[in-house]
Amino acid sequence: MCAALEDSHVVRRTDGLWALDHRVVEFGQSFLASTDIVAEFRRTAATLPTAHAGTMLLAILDGTDVPYLARHDGTQPIRPASDIGRRMPAVVTALGKAMFAQLPPAQLEQQLAQAGCSRSSRPDRTGPSSP
Repeated sequence: MCAALEDSHVVRRTDGLWALDHRVVEFGQSFLASTDIVAEFRRTAATLPTAHAGTMLLAILDGTDVPYLARHDGTQPIRPASDIGRRMPAVVTALGKAMFAQLPPAQLEQQLAQAGCSRSSRPDRTGPSSP
C-alpha cells in the first residue's frame, strides 16, 4: 500500500522513514476550495477596504485547537506565520482566545480543562482583594 502511495507522491521515504509528500497539500487545497465557508471568506476579504493592508485569517475551533482554513495577505511587508492547515492550541492564539470568549461559561471551563488550563493558572477576574 505504501508503495502505491509513494508512486502517487502521497508519501515518500526519508532516511528510511515514511513522510508525507506534496500530493497531500493538493488534497488539502482541493478540500478547502470546495468548502463554502472558505469561498465566502475569500469573497468577503477581497471586498473589504480594510483587508487591503492587513492579513486576515479564517480558522475554526476544533476541540482545543484552531486549524487555519484560509488566509488573505494584505500589502504589509511583515506577515504572521500562519500556514493553511496548521493547527495551533486555541489558548495561545488570538483567534482561539476570541472563539473561547464566545463560549457559554460551562463549555469554556470544559474546553480550558481539556487544554490543561486550570482555574489557578488563569488570572482572577474579580481583581485583588481589598485590605
